[in-house]
Amino acid sequence: MKSTGWIILVVMAAMCLLLWRGSIVGDGESIVDSPPSVPFVGNSFRGPLEVRDALPPAWGYAAPRNALRWKLISTYLHILFTSLSPSSPQYVTDYGADQGYFSVLTARTFPGTIVNAVDKGAVGGSLWKSSKKMKDVLETAAEKARENGIPSTRFTICRTLIHPSMWRRLREEGLTFTVVFVLSVLHWFDIDGEDGFHGAMRSLFQISRVVIVELPHPDAKGTYGERRYRKWFKRERNGTKLLEISASGVPGCKVVLLGRLPWGEKLFREIHSIECPEKSPPFMLEAKQRSEAFRRIHKCQ
Repeated sequence: MKSTGWIILVVMAAMCLLLWRGSIVGDGESIVDSPPSVPFVGNSFRGPLEVRDALPPAWGYAAPRNALRWKLISTYLHILFTSLSPSSPQYVTDYGADQGYFSVLTARTFPGTIVNAVDKGAVGGSLWKSSKKMKDVLETAAEKARENGIPSTRFTICRTLIHPSMWRRLREEGLTFTVVFVLSVLHWFDIDGEDGFHGAMRSLFQISRVVIVELPHPDAKGTYGERRYRKWFKRERNGTKLLEISASGVPGCKVVLLGRLPWGEKLFREIHSIECPEKSPPFMLEAKQRSEAFRRIHKCQ
């Protein structure tokens, strides 16, 4: 009888383990598939992408969801940065950085990175109108950077209104990056129609080794920029295929689906990595020149 009980316990434990490995739990509303096992195609890594660590502390808008996103993205970044030269700085730019969750954690977790957090700032816009205690989102980002001991030489804030034309100018002046984040923010930018979307994406792919993208779900309603992103998905409603069309215009770029995470009760948002050949800028800039050019092109305040 005792042996039968032990067998039952072992079977139950195995089932729990399988269920845990096969799902990521969101904010209590839904459970979605875990990130697929995908290779990092840009180097010799061929192992599965698995999310292992506990959820980190979170802040910012939709903090529980931020923690899940970072858990997925940081696993991928560990793979990427391990494959690159540890003696060279890795430049990272976070467009739509908001309260700095991803940019601050990137700088804290990966000491070889130099991170730019780019956002127009203000008190959270319409998302936090009801809160009189909210700080400017970029003030929060600066505070979090200080709390985490990140020096100003490795973390800078650029307050500006982001426009895709900036990405073309970066390439023209020789500024390229290891990683660019555009997480749930592209629909806030002035990117109109399918051609506008593909043109903006290709400009990004030409300045960064890796671009990590999170797009709105094509069926999402009541989201800012809905009219804009519905035009992007007019003919191709699959996010991976939409990005593959963009990537096809830049030789050597490949799209990898990292995973999907809950959005509300029924929908999800997918996180993709677009991996492109290592950039060879027309000329190399010293750190000070690079910083000055970055701020001038973005019109940072």
